[in-house]
Amino acid sequence: MSSLVVCTACGTAFNVVRNDVFVEELKDGESVAVFKADVWACPRCKRSILRGFGAPVREHFEGGYAKFMDTVRPKFKFERRFS
Repeated sequence: MSSLVVCTACGTAFNVVRNDVFVEELKDGESVAVFKADVWACPRCKRSILRGFGAPVREHFEGGYAKFMDTVRPKFKFERRFS
Protein backbone atom coordinates (compact mmCIF):
# COMPACT_ATOMS: atom_id res chain seq x y z
CA MET A 1 0.00 0.00 0.00
CA SER A 2 1.31 3.43 -0.89
CA SER A 3 1.84 5.97 1.88
CA LEU A 4 1.07 8.86 -0.47
CA VAL A 5 -1.74 11.03 0.90
CA VAL A 6 -2.95 13.98 -1.18
CA CYS A 7 -5.04 16.92 0.03
CA THR A 8 -8.35 17.10 -1.84
CA ALA A 9 -8.62 20.82 -1.10
CA CYS A 10 -5.36 21.99 -2.71
CA GLY A 11 -3.76 18.95 -4.38
CA THR A 12 -0.60 18.94 -2.26
CA ALA A 13 0.92 15.77 -0.79
CA PHE A 14 0.56 15.44 2.98
CA ASN A 15 3.62 15.00 5.22
CA VAL A 16 3.93 13.16 8.53
CA VAL A 17 4.01 15.76 11.29
CA ARG A 18 4.10 13.53 14.36
CA ASN A 19 4.15 9.78 15.03
CA ASP A 20 2.46 7.82 17.80
CA VAL A 21 -0.01 10.35 19.23
CA PHE A 22 -2.71 9.04 21.55
CA VAL A 23 -6.23 9.16 20.09
CA GLU A 24 -9.38 8.55 22.14
CA GLU A 25 -12.34 6.73 20.64
CA LEU A 26 -15.78 7.77 21.86
CA LYS A 27 -19.10 5.96 21.64
CA ASP A 28 -22.18 8.03 22.43
CA GLY A 29 -19.83 10.60 23.97
CA GLU A 30 -18.19 8.09 26.34
CA SER A 31 -14.54 7.02 26.14
CA VAL A 32 -14.20 3.39 25.00
CA ALA A 33 -10.62 2.97 23.73
CA VAL A 34 -7.26 4.62 23.12
CA PHE A 35 -5.18 4.11 19.99
CA LYS A 36 -1.88 5.41 18.67
CA ALA A 37 -1.85 7.03 15.25
CA ASP A 38 0.23 9.42 13.14
CA VAL A 39 -0.64 13.04 12.37
CA TRP A 40 -0.31 14.00 8.72
CA ALA A 41 -0.70 17.59 7.48
CA CYS A 42 -0.86 19.49 4.24
CA PRO A 43 2.05 21.94 4.13
CA ARG A 44 0.11 24.31 1.89
CA CYS A 45 -3.37 24.65 3.43
CA LYS A 46 -2.61 23.16 6.88
CA ARG A 47 -5.43 20.59 6.89
CA SER A 48 -4.54 17.52 8.95
CA ILE A 49 -5.61 13.90 9.31
CA LEU A 50 -4.91 10.97 11.62
CA ARG A 51 -3.61 7.85 9.93
CA GLY A 52 -1.91 4.57 10.77
CA PHE A 53 -4.13 3.28 13.57
CA GLY A 54 -3.20 -0.08 15.01
CA ALA A 55 -4.96 -2.17 17.62
CA PRO A 56 -6.23 -0.32 20.70
CA VAL A 57 -3.56 0.45 23.29
CA ARG A 58 -6.16 0.24 26.07
CA GLU A 59 -9.95 -0.33 26.19
CA HIS A 60 -12.49 0.92 28.71
CA PHE A 61 -13.21 -2.49 30.23
CA GLU A 62 -9.57 -3.07 31.17
CA GLY A 63 -8.44 -2.37 34.72
CA GLY A 64 -6.83 1.01 35.32
CA TYR A 65 -8.42 2.64 32.27
CA ALA A 66 -9.33 5.90 34.05
CA LYS A 67 -5.85 6.26 35.50
CA PHE A 68 -4.30 5.49 32.11
CA MET A 69 -6.46 8.23 30.52
CA ASP A 70 -5.34 10.72 33.16
CA THR A 71 -1.74 9.84 32.37
CA VAL A 72 -1.81 9.97 28.54
CA ARG A 73 -4.46 12.70 28.07
CA PRO A 74 -5.16 12.12 24.37
CA LYS A 75 -5.06 15.29 22.28
CA PHE A 76 -7.35 13.88 19.59
CA LYS A 77 -10.79 12.23 19.78
CA PHE A 78 -13.04 10.55 17.25
CA GLU A 79 -16.37 8.80 17.10
CA ARG A 80 -17.30 6.20 14.49
CA ARG A 81 -20.41 7.21 12.63
CA PHE A 82 -22.07 4.94 10.14
CA SER A 83 -24.79 6.04 7.78
